[in-house]
Amino acid sequence: MASSSCSSPSSSSKMQFKCSTPKPQPMDETTKEDVDGEQLLDWRELRTLCDEHLLSGDCQTAAFWAEKLLALSSGRTLNERLPDIAHYLSVLTAAQFWQTIIMLIERHDLFPKHLVFAFFHVNALFHRELYSEIISLPVGYLCHWDDVPFIQPDSATYICAENDAVKEPKIRQRLDAFVREKKYEGRLLLLLAKTYLMVQNRPAASGCLKHCLAANPFCSEAIHLAVDSRLISARELRAIIGCQYNQQKTGQNSSGARVIAHLLEIYDLGNEPTVPPSGATSRLAQLLAKDLSVQSATAYRLYARGSVHEAYQISAEIMHEYGYYSKCFLVHVACLVHLNKVSELYQLGHQMVKLQPERETTWYTVGCYYYSTGQYTTAKKFLNKCTMMNSGFGEGWLAYGHALFYMEEHEQAMNCYLRASRILEGHFEPLLYIAVEYCFANNFKLAADFLTDAAQVAGANALVMHEQAATAFMENDFKKAEQILMEALRLLVAHAVVVVDDGDPNGGGGQQSVEQLMAAEVNDFWEPLYNNLGHVLRKLGRYTDAIHVHRKSLLLSGAKADAWACLGVCYASLAGTKFTANANTEAAKLAAQATEALNRALALKPGDDLVKTALDRVMQFEGELLDTVFEVHENVDDKNYALSRDICMDEERLR
Repeated sequence: MASSSCSSPSSSSKMQFKCSTPKPQPMDETTKEDVDGEQLLDWRELRTLCDEHLLSGDCQTAAFWAEKLLALSSGRTLNERLPDIAHYLSVLTAAQFWQTIIMLIERHDLFPKHLVFAFFHVNALFHRELYSEIISLPVGYLCHWDDVPFIQPDSATYICAENDAVKEPKIRQRLDAFVREKKYEGRLLLLLAKTYLMVQNRPAASGCLKHCLAANPFCSEAIHLAVDSRLISARELRAIIGCQYNQQKTGQNSSGARVIAHLLEIYDLGNEPTVPPSGATSRLAQLLAKDLSVQSATAYRLYARGSVHEAYQISAEIMHEYGYYSKCFLVHVACLVHLNKVSELYQLGHQMVKLQPERETTWYTVGCYYYSTGQYTTAKKFLNKCTMMNSGFGEGWLAYGHALFYMEEHEQAMNCYLRASRILEGHFEPLLYIAVEYCFANNFKLAADFLTDAAQVAGANALVMHEQAATAFMENDFKKAEQILMEALRLLVAHAVVVVDDGDPNGGGGQQSVEQLMAAEVNDFWEPLYNNLGHVLRKLGRYTDAIHVHRKSLLLSGAKADAWACLGVCYASLAGTKFTANANTEAAKLAAQATEALNRALALKPGDDLVKTALDRVMQFEGELLDTVFEVHENVDDKNYALSRDICMDEERLR
C-alpha cells in the first residue's frame, strides 16, 4: 500500500518527497562507515579502560578490554599490528594467561620478529616450568650476550628469521621503545639465569646475571639471586653495579645506588670495617633500620657468623609483623631448628600447610619439625616430598641428608650431600657435612680435604673449625685440636670479652685465657664446642682447665648426662695426679666430686653402662691410684668423646 500511495497522482508533493530516496555516491558511503566506526568505538577510550583496570590490579578486566583493542586492529597486516599485539601480551602477562601467550606467539610465529616477543614467550614457558624448551630457543640471533650460550640456527633458519624480523622503522622503533620502557631485556636475562640455574649450568647463569645487572643495575631480584646462589660474590656485585651506575648517572647522586650499596655491604661476609663508619653511612643505616630487605640481610649475616639467637630475634620480628617473607624465611626456619624451638616450628609448619601447600618450603618446614623432634622416618618422608617438588632446592637436600644420617643410612646421606654441593656451589655447608660423613667412615684424609675446601669458602667460621678440631682429635693430634677450638672460641666471644688495659677487646696481645673465654656469654648452641674442648684439655693433661670448660658446658646445658660424665672423669683424673703420701685429703675430695658428678650422669641416663663402670671404678679405688684406673680404661674416655660428639651433631643443629 505504501508504494501505491506514493505513486498516486492525488498524493501531495510533500508526501512524494518523503518517499523518494536519492542514490548516494560510493565514496561518500565508505567515508560515512569509517566515521561511524570511530564514533562507536574509540580506541583511546578502550585503552584508558584497559590501563585503569591494570593499575588497579583487576587484570582479568584489563585483559577483556585489551581483547577489544586487538580486535580493532584486525583489518591491518600482521607487521602493522605488532605493537598492538605486544600490548595485548603485556596485559595477558599481568593476568598470568601463560598458555594463551604461548599459543598466540607460536601460532603467528612471533618469536623471531623482535626481542619483546622473545621475552613474553620465555616468561610464559618459565612459569609453566618448561625449562628445556627455553634452552632450545634460538635467542642468539635476536641479541648476543657474551658468556651466554644459545643454540645457533642453521643457515636456512637464520635466513627465515631475518626475513621474519620487523623491517619497518616506525614499527621497530615502537617495539624498541616498549622494551626500554619496561626493561624487558634485563627481565629476559633474569629468566634465562633462573632457567640455567635450574638445569645446573652455573657459568651460563652467572653470565646472564651480569648482563642483566648491566641492563638494569637496580634489579633487586637479580641481586638476591646472585647472593643466595653464590653465583656472584657481594664484593663483585658492588663493583659491577658501581661501574654501571657511574656510566649511567647524570651528575646527581642516586638514592637507589646508595640503598643497593648498603645492602651489599651487609651481605659481604668478608667485609669487616676497620674504621668507624662515616656520618652519612651511619645515617643511612638508621634510615633503613626497619627496612625488610636490610633486616633480612642482617639476620642472614648474623646467622652466617654463628650469632643464631640474634638472627632469630630479627627473623621472628619480621615473621610476626609481616607473615611469610621469602627473603628471611629459610634463615628463620634454620634458627628455629638450631635453637630447638619445636613449638614455633610446629605452628609455622601448620600455617604454611594451610596457606601455601604448593610450595616446597612448606614441606621443608614440616620436615624440619619432625627432624627436631627426633622423628627421622617422618622427617625423611616430608623432606623427600620437598625435594621432589623442586629438585633444585639445595637446603631441602641438606636436611634430607641429615635425616638419613640419623637413620644410619650413611650412603644415601652422602648422596644427598653431594647433590646439595652441586646445587649450592659456593656454600660451605655441603662440604662440611661430606667431611662429617667421611669422619664417620674413618677416612680422615678425605675428611680433612673437604674441611679445607669448606674453610676456604666459609673463611673464619666456628662451625668449620669445630669439625676440623674433631678430625684432629680423632687422629690423636690433641695440640692441633686445642689450637683450633681455642681459635673458634675467640671468634665466638670476640664481641663479648671485656675490654682490658690497652683497649684491645681480645686482651693481652689478642689472646684470652681459658678463664676469660669461660666468662663470656655465648648461646647454648655452642655447648658441644665447649664440651669437646674439655675432652681435648683432659687429653693434654690440663685437668683444671678441662673442669672449667665442662662447668661452662653444664651452664649452657645443665641436663646433659654426658657433660656430667665428662666432668666426673676429669675430677677422677685430677685426683689421680694429686694422689701422693702428702695429698691424700685433696685426692679424696676430688674423687668424691667425681663420684657426685658420675652419680648425676647416671641419674639422667640410668641405662648407660659406661657411666656405671666408671662409677664403680671410682668408688672402688676412691682412696687409691685413680690415675692408673683411668689410664687402663682409656676406652671409656674415648667413648665419652664419641658420645659427646654425637650429642654435638644432635644439639648444635648444624643441619
